[in-house]
Amino acid sequence: MLLFLLVASVALTVAFASVRVQLDGAMLDFMMNGTQARAHLASMSPEQKDTHFWATVLHDTAYPLAYGGFLIGAIWRFGGDLRKWFVAPAIAAPFLDLLENFVQALALSGNATFLGLKSLLTPAKFGCIFLAFVLLVTCLGIAGYKRLRA
Repeated sequence: MLLFLLVASVALTVAFASVRVQLDGAMLDFMMNGTQARAHLASMSPEQKDTHFWATVLHDTAYPLAYGGFLIGAIWRFGGDLRKWFVAPAIAAPFLDLLENFVQALALSGNATFLGLKSLLTPAKFGCIFLAFVLLVTCLGIAGYKRLRA
């Protein structure tokens, strides 16, 4: 299952490139605050908004499920006694990502009322992903060390 989730995460990451091409570059997902996201949203054509909406609702809903499942599962599998603590950012990241997607889907469909939440959601999401990755590498290092010692 972990291998499947890893492959799915990589495949979905690569697939974002085609979405970025259709949107002529930047996606709202990488806008770190509401002001920047509003400006980008205002510059988008109706076709770009529609493409971005469907990419957010379909592709970017599967993505946090894949990378979140992988990070949670791998930390749980290799985290040993620390897993109860180390898994928290891996659990938080996909929830923050899905909430960010909801805010973006609303904005892309014409209701930008909550777009200001990106100033909190996007940095928190990326922070949790980074921390979960660091903790996963730590878990793998500890597990590898224990295995070599045994």
